[in-house]
Amino acid sequence: MQSLPESTWQDDIRPLERFSKLGSDLKVDVAIVGAGLAGLCTAYELSKTGLSVAVLNKTNIGDSATGYTTAFATYDIDTNLADLVAMYGKARAKMVWESGRTAIDWLEETLKHEEIEAEFMRCSLTVFAHSAKEARALDKEAKTAMAFGFPISIEQVPNLGFAQAGHFTLHHQAKCHATKVLFGLARTCAKRGVKIYEDTEVTKISGRSPLLETATGHSVQAKWVLVASYYPIGRQGVTAFKKARYESYVLEAKIPSGRIREGLYLDTSTPYHYFRVDRRGDHDRLILGGEDHRADIPVPAKNAFTVLHRYLDRLVGPGKHEFVRQWQGHMIEPSDGLPLIGLTKPNHLVATGFSGNGFTYAPITAMLCRSIIQGEKHPWQALYSPRRIPNLIQMAYKGRDYSKILLGGALKNLFKK
Repeated sequence: MQSLPESTWQDDIRPLERFSKLGSDLKVDVAIVGAGLAGLCTAYELSKTGLSVAVLNKTNIGDSATGYTTAFATYDIDTNLADLVAMYGKARAKMVWESGRTAIDWLEETLKHEEIEAEFMRCSLTVFAHSAKEARALDKEAKTAMAFGFPISIEQVPNLGFAQAGHFTLHHQAKCHATKVLFGLARTCAKRGVKIYEDTEVTKISGRSPLLETATGHSVQAKWVLVASYYPIGRQGVTAFKKARYESYVLEAKIPSGRIREGLYLDTSTPYHYFRVDRRGDHDRLILGGEDHRADIPVPAKNAFTVLHRYLDRLVGPGKHEFVRQWQGHMIEPSDGLPLIGLTKPNHLVATGFSGNGFTYAPITAMLCRSIIQGEKHPWQALYSPRRIPNLIQMAYKGRDYSKILLGGALKNLFKK
């Protein structure tokens, strides 16, 4: 992965310790490729079972996708709930949000139980529209969530601190500090006997009882393997053509205290924008992302960032903010709106296609993979299975979304001056 500017989460924290390279051949019950949030959450869950676990990371912890996220934990995912109902039916659509709710609870309880200070905070997610047309779709989304019993309120507050054409609030979501979560989980896993190796690139995985070959020249023999790296290594097999690489752009700015209520925000534009507001003493921190596009479309980063800066001006007013930093994030988008988590073949697991919702899907990965490894059936297993075959309705809905992103954002930004 190319070298990128440091994010908020990488700049203001340094780990208390680093982990060594793999220096000899190893034999374990479970090998996990990738020490991002999904890999470490799963390692933590498995550490409770008595199984021996090794985590192998290509670079240093925090230098990959999780380090460049905005650290939202919400069950309002990349695909609208109303669209999920059309694509998957009411029962499975509801299960997607319910699994996300369970994931946020898991994260909160784990951080509390292990005394990991990671700035975890329960907060609301406000979803807002920029036009009357968007507001009508927003109303449908809110009513769908309310019918399922999720904690939605349609507030009669005309002013959120910025211009909008309508909004609803989803309560009991969360935000946190991305790398404090990572390093806290890594240290906890190590104390619980998990072997963690940094600067250890896995170059090949073979065999039903998987053998992992690494760039260090040493190998890991395991009974199970979970590939939880940013992009699955080796032959893609059943996940081929079910995912694509996307770029997202993020910036941090200081804004006046109290200008916008603390919490998470998401608009309904295509491509959409998302931001979080954090209280920081004499100012508030605003972290804004958006302008997503497929990674194979050569959009100049400066063009995408220019659009984000203009969006920030409209949000809080020109001259009302102080720019701090900006960076690019990487995402894997699934072709049918849901991540690919579970068995690809006997004893081989994968977790990919998180659509930027890693702080929701990582705990889901941990709970789901633990059940599979222990031979237990899990109610989410079929929902997130990487072996599922997208149907025409699912492909059509996501194809529509990706086409709008292409036409509404990527191509405009490609030629923007």
